[in-house]
Amino acid sequence: MSTSDKNVSAAVSVDESIECPRFDGCSAPICPIDPKWAERGCRKGEAVCFYLRMHAKNALQGQKAGSVPEEMAETVVTVFQEICARYAPLKTSLKRAALSRPKGFSLGEER
Repeated sequence: MSTSDKNVSAAVSVDESIECPRFDGCSAPICPIDPKWAERGCRKGEAVCFYLRMHAKNALQGQKAGSVPEEMAETVVTVFQEICARYAPLKTSLKRAALSRPKGFSLGEER
């Protein structure tokens, strides 16, 4: 099976009622909108879903209305703790991500 075949099979299993704005460029093996995420594997050093990282930073609430599909944000919030409990490498990456502020967010200082 080629890499593109694997990507197609992963794309088919993703909940099609929720659209991820970053789907085309994402290479994270664990996708919160994939109903079969618990059946997937994850290794140290692999890509982490942008929205899982943003949630770890508590930044999903700070996004402009409409910039993140509501269903997407709700799904991330719903499965976040389960994903962290199941995948130690992801939990470590997300803890590290939580220590830095999201790109594009300032601390109020003047530019």
